[in-house]
Amino acid sequence: MIDTIITILGSGSVASAVTWLVSRRKRNNDFLSELQNSINLLTENYTRTLNELIEVKAQNANLMSRVNELQIEVQQLKGENAGLLKKINELKSLIKP
Repeated sequence: MIDTIITILGSGSVASAVTWLVSRRKRNNDFLSELQNSINLLTENYTRTLNELIEVKAQNANLMSRVNELQIEVQQLKGENAGLLKKINELKSLIKP
């Protein structure tokens, strides 16, 4: 029995198994570290994109408001234009006897 244990220890099987376990743990830690770095990068990109979206939505709201203002102004100008055309036609009719 003791000879078997000495043979196992001498063959390096235990050392290989310990080395494999330690290296496995390091690989797992490295993987988790890389995964955390990826998560951090994705979080930063998401936050930046979300902030840009908020800016674009604010700009869009301002533009929509300005479009409504311009539509109102256009309607007013159409009314003024129609009135001026009516006066021009009246003046033309007075000039042509």
